[in-house]
Amino acid sequence: MRSALAILTAVSFVVSASAQTTWYVDVQGTPPGTGTPENPFVSIQQAINSPTVVTGDTLFVAPGVYAEKVNLGNKALTLRSQAGPADTWIEPVVPAGYAGFVVTLAGNSNAISTIQGFTVSGAK
Repeated sequence: MRSALAILTAVSFVVSASAQTTWYVDVQGTPPGTGTPENPFVSIQQAINSPTVVTGDTLFVAPGVYAEKVNLGNKALTLRSQAGPADTWIEPVVPAGYAGFVVTLAGNSNAISTIQGFTVSGAK
């Protein structure tokens, strides 16, 4: 009985440790932001770089133009717009002749990320 209780306790810690968190991003927010609905991060990359944002989390992005390149690094995240591609753009200012990526989903082949509801362009 005691060992079954110990196993059940250990499993509940593992389940709670892997819980996913939703963080909020709004280009119209007040810098620097903490990622809450009341105080969102002000850029997608700021949210990604935050040590509180970890693999498995979701970034819920408000409508607007995000003039930034986005690199998820080794974090497997879900990047989801609130309003869809007609209203939510990732469009960094890039120099003429720029040949790099505007969005890099993951630098780790084991990290699978998802991006939903954005228009992505490097044309600005």
